[in-house]
Amino acid sequence: MKADSTIALLSTSNLQFFADSLRQELKRSEWDPKVWASDFNQYRQEILNPASQLYEKKPEVVILQLDGADLFMDVLRNPLSEHIDSASAAQRAADELEGYVVTLRERLPAATVILHTVLLPPIHALTGLEYHSSYGVSTIPSLFNGHIGEISRKYPNILVHDTAALAADLGYSRWFDPRLWYLARCRLSREAMKALAQSTVALLRGWKGQIRKVIALDLDNTLWGGVIGEDGPKESR
Repeated sequence: MKADSTIALLSTSNLQFFADSLRQELKRSEWDPKVWASDFNQYRQEILNPASQLYEKKPEVVILQLDGADLFMDVLRNPLSEHIDSASAAQRAADELEGYVVTLRERLPAATVILHTVLLPPIHALTGLEYHSSYGVSTIPSLFNGHIGEISRKYPNILVHDTAALAADLGYSRWFDPRLWYLARCRLSREAMKALAQSTVALLRGWKGQIRKVIALDLDNTLWGGVIGEDGPKESR
């Protein structure tokens, strides 16, 4: 990644704090691109407006981090609505996302676009009733994430960042900080920001081919003349 390049962050929530974490992690990896984050929940406006700051900055990487709790807020608020169907809700959100991807590909053809898998809060209005009725919430993330995979295979330079797996590994109660949400409309905890920043840099390094490869060899009587565990390193022959 070039030193004067830009990484753009677009989200349903506030990613200003995450931008700081990402900058720190990039510097540890000896990268120093500019990191720009759009205003709160302005990803639609930034993508659809050809004169937006997003296109002015001509980013090399666009990270589109859409939170499941924001995408499927209506489902979480009223999961018993007769108008809500899990498969249809996931498909509608995926179709909207694909439209944004098409627009980004047309206006930033050289950019790499990173899409994030989503998760929903494990405790919600249907907890305890999920498997005792025809209504359901838990299947929506997996259906939507499957559609994300299809989108990534359909268009060039699209990467999928498995945020849902990171959150599951860390635990939702540690991933989401309600204090930051109510104070700054940030859905990520400090711990989550650090984990996500590290994972983002690792994903980019792999995509750019900037990874270290290690070859482990058996030294005994091959590159080294002896049995190192018995003879010691000074007894080579």
